[in-house]
Amino acid sequence: MNAVVQPEEMSLERRVAQYALMLSDIDFLRWMVDVTELDVAYFIDSELKFYEFTKSDEAYREHYALHEGKFYAGPVHGMINSDWSKDFRYMRIRDHLRGIVRCQPVARVLDYGCSTGHISRQLAKEFPSVEFVGVDVVQDGVDWYNRLAPRNARAMHVDKLTILDKFDVIICAEVLEHLINPTMTLDILARENMRDRAESKFLVTLPYGPWESRGWASNPGAREHVRHWATPELIDVFGETVACSFMGAPCEDGLVIGHTVAVASGECIGYVNMHAKYERYRIQAATEEGGWLHGS
Repeated sequence: MNAVVQPEEMSLERRVAQYALMLSDIDFLRWMVDVTELDVAYFIDSELKFYEFTKSDEAYREHYALHEGKFYAGPVHGMINSDWSKDFRYMRIRDHLRGIVRCQPVARVLDYGCSTGHISRQLAKEFPSVEFVGVDVVQDGVDWYNRLAPRNARAMHVDKLTILDKFDVIICAEVLEHLINPTMTLDILARENMRDRAESKFLVTLPYGPWESRGWASNPGAREHVRHWATPELIDVFGETVACSFMGAPCEDGLVIGHTVAVASGECIGYVNMHAKYERYRIQAATEEGGWLHGS
């Protein structure tokens, strides 16, 4: 990020922009420039250059092939070898799936953006009568998935994360923050891939807080998150019936990072209310003491 400016020297709009940047909310920043006509472009243009990969499907695939290829380049990587059974996100997904299975038949589960299968491979062991199918744009992750998967789980490499099949549950674990158009993707999944939009379920996990920006000082090009999700955005997209749980903790600088887990039907997919998000960010920027402005 640019050189630190003391909070009292900033306009409120720039404080809002810096707050959104800290959260990797690039979609919001672009909206802020294009729709509100606020003069913050001079501040964020130098940062948006890192997100050129979001401008086309081809650039997106190349970006992830490069970054994720390095990410999974070897069996020592934690997502491959770690036991995820005690992870908050995994446990909440497992518990939600148990509840769904008790209430209705569940034959097939889609792990959308499956990575190495650290979530669905473990679930497949706990639900041996359910078929788990993972899809991802990164071949390395798919290869690791299939190498380690039990018999009732498999993964496929796809170019645009599209799949022609029907499922009772669709998992999006740490995925929506990466997508160029998540609401359109969710609507397509609900229409094309849910067995029954009213009965089938989305199980979603999302990072909360400045996960990526905390590492930019040492690796400024490590950019993959393009949206930040909190409960109001999930309600915008999934409706009032979405059920959310959260686990987080303050870091040494007082910032809270954590994860949200949500369960929702695919009956009605809406859009994030950017004007409402802008007002929430303005309140946060106006009342924040400024500690989050002093990161690099």
